[in-house]
Amino acid sequence: MWLSLVSTFLLFCGLSSSTTHGNFQLKDVYHKIVSIPETTERLYLESQLLTGKMTPINLTQSLFERTIDETTFEEYSEMEIYSGLKEQREISKMLSEAKKSKTTDEIRMAIGDGLKELEGYSNLKSIFKEIDSNSVIIDIQKIEDRSEFKLDFRSFSKYDKLYLLRRIGVVKKIIESLQSIVKENKELDSSNKTQVEHRLKDLHQVTRRSIPLFDLLKMAIEMNSAFFESNTTSSFDTIKKALDEVMGKLAEVKKLEGLAEKLNSMKSDMALLEKLRDSKAVSGVRTLEQNLKATTVLIERIRMSKDKYEKYQKIDLISSVLQQIVIFSKSMKILELRSFKMSDDLKPFLKHFEDFKIPDRDLTTPFGGLHKCLEAFDFKVDLSTEKSSLEATIKQLSKIEAMDEKFKESWDRFLKYTESKKYDGLTNLLDDYKLNREKLAEQLSKVNVTELQQIELDLKEIQDLLVKVEYDKMRKETKAITDKLNNVKQFLDCHSDLNISIDDTVALMEIPKETWNFNSLRMLGLVDIVSLFQDAYEKMVEIRDWETRKEIRRFENVPIGILKDVKGDLSDVQELVATIQYPVDMQNKMSLKTFIKGDYEGNGRFIILEVLKDLEKLKTDFPDISGKLEKMNQSIAKMKEWEEKEHPKAVDQKEPFVDCAGSHLNQCKEPLTLPDGSLEPLKKVEL
Repeated sequence: MWLSLVSTFLLFCGLSSSTTHGNFQLKDVYHKIVSIPETTERLYLESQLLTGKMTPINLTQSLFERTIDETTFEEYSEMEIYSGLKEQREISKMLSEAKKSKTTDEIRMAIGDGLKELEGYSNLKSIFKEIDSNSVIIDIQKIEDRSEFKLDFRSFSKYDKLYLLRRIGVVKKIIESLQSIVKENKELDSSNKTQVEHRLKDLHQVTRRSIPLFDLLKMAIEMNSAFFESNTTSSFDTIKKALDEVMGKLAEVKKLEGLAEKLNSMKSDMALLEKLRDSKAVSGVRTLEQNLKATTVLIERIRMSKDKYEKYQKIDLISSVLQQIVIFSKSMKILELRSFKMSDDLKPFLKHFEDFKIPDRDLTTPFGGLHKCLEAFDFKVDLSTEKSSLEATIKQLSKIEAMDEKFKESWDRFLKYTESKKYDGLTNLLDDYKLNREKLAEQLSKVNVTELQQIELDLKEIQDLLVKVEYDKMRKETKAITDKLNNVKQFLDCHSDLNISIDDTVALMEIPKETWNFNSLRMLGLVDIVSLFQDAYEKMVEIRDWETRKEIRRFENVPIGILKDVKGDLSDVQELVATIQYPVDMQNKMSLKTFIKGDYEGNGRFIILEVLKDLEKLKTDFPDISGKLEKMNQSIAKMKEWEEKEHPKAVDQKEPFVDCAGSHLNQCKEPLTLPDGSLEPLKKVEL
């Protein structure tokens, strides 16, 4: 209603630009009217901020026309970046250690060649399996036991042994006597036959009386069977075979001595590689980059509305927080650009670790294990002395072995001739009435007295030889040899147990060289972006925590005074319009505008048309402004009530508040001085 009155009034004034009323000129009235929505909007926004109905974050979101708050950047606020990101520091430190590596291509080649050399010793392993140190010790003990053997059986008394030897001697004499008769006589006469019969009877008696002794001898042989077994040098031969093989390759094995240090260097490289893999630092960088990109998407194209900024810029109360929002908006634009650059810079770094995957297995064992094998091996080992002593021992044992065979044959014959049945052919001739020389010669040919004599000689010879052997020395020398061979065996077993694949190990040695070939400076962008997000978080917190309380006292009386003045202006305009007499044919604004454009000949044509245009805009954009002012007045009253409740104070006597928009009392007659308003078209403001 009041806008229609104002329009009519202005049109009337346009017909006579010199007309005045209550000191109001046409331009002054326009300025007052234009300033009303700006003032009311400012008061409304201030009241919303002061009462908490609109927070600084809400204001920020309104300016950006999107949802955003401090929680968007909160995850980055606690990150320690003073000396770089944790993942960046870890990777850079490990890269620095990797650059200090002493492993060269020559070292890698030497390790590969060494592994191939070790593979060539596989045939030694089968030979070592044949070596039985216990068998060697047992064989030596057997030989030593035989050197002390004197047929001193438990079942034989001293007299039994002497009696046995005498009986063998008697048998020997009887046989020799019979052989002499056969040799001296072509035919046996009665006298010769009588001699033969006597000798045969003596033989029969001797053999029959010796049966118990023969049985005791058999028992003694069974109880001492080890002595009567032939000795063997097979266990020593196996040692000699292994010794010859090792000595043939010992020079090549010793070439591996310098490999230990090289393996140690390679082991350190692999340990560092495992550390990089297990630290998850690279995956941490990838995850952080993805999170930063995701957060950047949330702030993409954050721009402040120019219209809203210009509107809010006129509100003194929010000038400080508005400036913070402006700074935040600019920082978002910078952050967005740098975030994309960071992603581009980081792509080669991330792709590098996609191309070179670190195997998910134990990387140090092939090198650390082999290093331990080499450390345990005595590269100064010399087997030349042991070989000479072993050859001498084997030669001596071979001689003993040969005599063993000879003694065993003699002993077998001894047993045969101490068997009473052996002489049955001769003693049975006593019952032969047709005894002749031929029959006697035939039976005598089956008995060799010389063999009986050889038994004693053979036994004495072998015992003399066994006594000369230095058994303790043999044990010591043999143990020294087996210990040194065992050292080689343990080294080869150690390598074998590692189950190292040459091809896999050679390929593995190339991984560190490739893995550490990247530029760690490409991660610097991460620190930059995290830092910018931390700054953004701090700015959002400052905006969120912007303190409005200090403005409350200033605001307590200002809205009431301004509203009073605004309503007073409106009242003045209404009263002024009420005194005007309008021509009947000038009630239609469009016809008036046509009149001004065409037939009007007075001054101020341009100003009148501009006023008509802006007043039409004002009426369209601000319907029911009086009602909205009243609502704002009620909000301010509630804010004051809340403030007095939160901070009670002594109540001063004040004049009652009068709503000038609904009153025509004299209290609203005080003049209101407002700054000149812009003549630019008004923008629509939602109240």
